[in-house]
Amino acid sequence: MEKITLCYAAFPGIANAFGGLTRISPSGKVSILINTGRTDEEQKRTLKHEFSHIILGHLWDDRIHGEDLSYLDDNPEVEDEADRYADQMTDETLLELKKSMVEETVYW
Repeated sequence: MEKITLCYAAFPGIANAFGGLTRISPSGKVSILINTGRTDEEQKRTLKHEFSHIILGHLWDDRIHGEDLSYLDDNPEVEDEADRYADQMTDETLLELKKSMVEETVYW
């Protein structure tokens, strides 16, 4: 899999709505966006959750349709799978994933 971009940004007006999201560009580039309006611990938990979607193949899952991955939020089964996987992920594993999968980290 191609390396991903990790973006940390404030989500104005929706700071408490959600912690982050994962997107695929039309060219196939995967990006994870993390809401900096959340606490450091919440950001870490969200990052684990978003990595879980990638590792579990949810972005390419037949249960998800279209390029708009907001469908993930509407699919409790997929979200529950990502939550369970993230709950098992250690901080050490998270660091290894960042080292091996992230091409670039951007702060907006």
